[in-house]
Amino acid sequence: MLSDRHRTCKLLALSAALVALCAWYAWHASTIAVGYDRCMADPAAHDGEVLELSLWYIDEVLADRYLISRTERGVPVLGPTAGLAPGQTVSVVARFDAGARALVELRREVHHLRRAKYALGIAGMLLFLGYAAWQFRWQAGRLALRA
Repeated sequence: MLSDRHRTCKLLALSAALVALCAWYAWHASTIAVGYDRCMADPAAHDGEVLELSLWYIDEVLADRYLISRTERGVPVLGPTAGLAPGQTVSVVARFDAGARALVELRREVHHLRRAKYALGIAGMLLFLGYAAWQFRWQAGRLALRA
C-alpha cells in the first residue's frame, strides 16, 4: 500500500475521494439551516436564543440597526450604530427577538485590521513560495534540493 507501485492510480483515487468528501460537505452544509435562518424557520421556538456570528461583513448601517452578511445575507442586528460603516468586519453575540424578527446585539467587536491580516497572510505565502523555489528544483520528474 505504501510502495511507489501504481503511484498515479493511488493519487487519482485519493484525489477523487477528497473531491467527493468536499462536495458532500458542501452539499450537507448548504442544506442545514443554521443561525439566523434556523431562527426564522420557527421564530417562536427560537425566541431568546443567543447566536455568535464571527467575522461577518456590514452591508448597510441604518439609524437603529445594521445589516450583516456572510453565509446568510442581510441579517438585521438591532443595536448602536455609532462608528460602523459598510464593509467593516464584525463579530457579534446577539439574542434572537421573534417579535422584531431581528437579532438584538449583546456584544460586538469590530475587526479594524482585518484587511491588513489578509495582506500579511498573502505576503507570508509569497515568501514561502519564493523560498521553496530557491531551495528546490525539478529534476527527473521529482523535487530535489539545490546543492
